[in-house]
Amino acid sequence: MRILAAVVILLAIGCFSLYSASSYRSLITEGDPTGLWRGQLKGYLLGGVFLVVGACVPPRRWFEVGAIPLWFGVTLLLLASIFTPLGVRVNDANRWLEMGFRFQPSEMAKFTVPLATIALTGIWRFDRKKGREMTIWRGICLATGLVGIPVLVTFYQP
Repeated sequence: MRILAAVVILLAIGCFSLYSASSYRSLITEGDPTGLWRGQLKGYLLGGVFLVVGACVPPRRWFEVGAIPLWFGVTLLLLASIFTPLGVRVNDANRWLEMGFRFQPSEMAKFTVPLATIALTGIWRFDRKKGREMTIWRGICLATGLVGIPVLVTFYQP
C-alpha cells in the first residue's frame, strides 16, 4: 500500500509540475492552459487501467497463457509500423502507430519480450521426468530468437 501511495504522490507532483511549466505555452498555442496537462492525465488514467488489470492477473497466468500471444501481437504491431499505412513518421522516426491515438509498439515490447523469454525458457517449464530437459543451447537459441526478432524489426525502422 505504501508503494501505491508513493506512486500517486509522484504522479501528483509530476502533474503539478507539468501544469506549472506548460500552462502559458498551452494558453498561447491552444487557447487552453490545461491542454498538455489533460493529455498527460489521460495517459495516467490509461496506465492506471493497465495497473489494475496487471494486478488482477496472477503472474503464473501471464506466463502460461499470455506471454506468447502478447509477443506475437507486439511483433505484428512492430511490423505494421513499418509496412502498413498505420505507421506514421514522427520526428524522422517511423516507429509510431496511429490508431485514433499514437503509440510506439517498441514500448510494449519492453514488457512482452522478457515475459515470453521467461515463459519459454524458464526452468519451471521443463520437466526432467518427461524427458523435456532444457539444454543450454536450446535456451540460448530460444532466447536469441525471442529477443532478436523484435530488436531487428526495431533497428530496421528509420
